[in-house]
Amino acid sequence: MKKFFLALAIVLTLVPFAYARDPDSPFPLDYPVKFPWSSIEGIWQVVSQKVDSTFSFEVQSDCQGRQILKVYQIDPDNSEIIAEGIGTRSDSSNEVYAVMKGRGVQNYFVHIGAYLDKNSSPQRKAVVMRIFSFNSPSAGQAFEIQRVPDSLPIFDESGTGNVPCPNHNSVAKHLMK
Repeated sequence: MKKFFLALAIVLTLVPFAYARDPDSPFPLDYPVKFPWSSIEGIWQVVSQKVDSTFSFEVQSDCQGRQILKVYQIDPDNSEIIAEGIGTRSDSSNEVYAVMKGRGVQNYFVHIGAYLDKNSSPQRKAVVMRIFSFNSPSAGQAFEIQRVPDSLPIFDESGTGNVPCPNHNSVAKHLMK
């Protein structure tokens, strides 16, 4: 449990990077908008010719009724889950931050947020995922992600859509295996 909260604390210290202009980003990160809780559930694909990656997002609630995001990275070839994590939104940001525990891949952080491109005509909004290695948290990569139409998320094993309450230890232990 200590490892989980330590990793989450490290992620939250990266908040200042959220609003910096990234010249390599596929999308301007200058204008964050409210996180799209009502439309984030489902399967999402990275929009990139260099990266073939798929994610599933499921909105859950904790014991205090706060929204959290269950994140799964899915192998696009065989649909197996290769990493999973739980994301939370800090009070000072419109992004959700998750610590991802890999199955056969390295553990990493993700930041997920929605941004408005005020330079496009008409203005468009996109969901952007930024991925950071534990070893190099300041050198992340940003990718626009798009929802697969008519897709449903991969639901948690309990089928309740909620994090077990009141004991969050089972979730943290599961992620830190």
